[in-house]
Amino acid sequence: MILSRMRSAVDNWIIVRAMISLSLVIGLCLISIPPVKIHALGPPICQFWGTAQLDGANVPDGTEIASWVDGAGPWTTTTPAQGGDHSTYLMIVPTDNPSTPAKDGANAGDIVYFSVGGCSATQTHVWQEGGIINLDLLAISGPSVILITAPPAFTRNNSPYLEGTSTVQDSTVASAAYRIDGGTWIPANSVDGAYDEPSEDFNFTTAALSEGTHTIQVKASDALGRSTPPSAYATTSFTIDNTIPTVTLNNLPEFTNTPGILDGTAADAPPGEVDGVQLTIHNTSSNSYWDGGSWS
Repeated sequence: MILSRMRSAVDNWIIVRAMISLSLVIGLCLISIPPVKIHALGPPICQFWGTAQLDGANVPDGTEIASWVDGAGPWTTTTPAQGGDHSTYLMIVPTDNPSTPAKDGANAGDIVYFSVGGCSATQTHVWQEGGIINLDLLAISGPSVILITAPPAFTRNNSPYLEGTSTVQDSTVASAAYRIDGGTWIPANSVDGAYDEPSEDFNFTTAALSEGTHTIQVKASDALGRSTPPSAYATTSFTIDNTIPTVTLNNLPEFTNTPGILDGTAADAPPGEVDGVQLTIHNTSSNSYWDGGSWS
């Protein structure tokens, strides 16, 4: 009888232990369902993922995606990402190992640059320890162009000044040019006097333009003969408006000591727009101005 009870107790203990082990396994399985950081127990990394396009189109499977920071890299992968759709990627950028003399990874705050099929992507991102960052990449087969200074949406300046930067990864910038309203391409000035580096600043001042809305596009070419594709032109649109708006006051009394409600109409000929109305009431007899409650 005692032996039977002992066996029963042992059997129950085995069952309980098996249930605990099963619960642990199930718990671990449930824990592993969400995305986890790769090499979580190793050196810190930053992961980037998303789509990759070249000149506005999806890239073939096997296209190389590269990333680098100043002084380290490149790190490469190919499309598509494992288990992902076509033209997707997953990039791992490691941290720098401080125990080695040469920089072999990224540090917090480093800018990560990318290329698609050997062509520079316009997107960059700050490296973040443990980051899992969605970043869709768009690269162009020629130099990239960005505008740094451009006219405001509405301006009175009919000869605006613009400046920007052109960059290419595997060559040097050979020229930059602009056109107005789809017209002839006009050379832009190199800020340092010559187009001969992978990154070049440029500027230009347009000839006098007519009133109305205008669009300026900028492109660049490199030493390999490649040009910025139309889908990647740097583009800005603005309206020149030098026509003075008209203002009409209604029901203005000929003699009054306390101005009442004044109304009227302000208008500006297209393409101009009325931005605001300011009113000054001047008492010429006392050389004073109405401040909304009294003359002063």
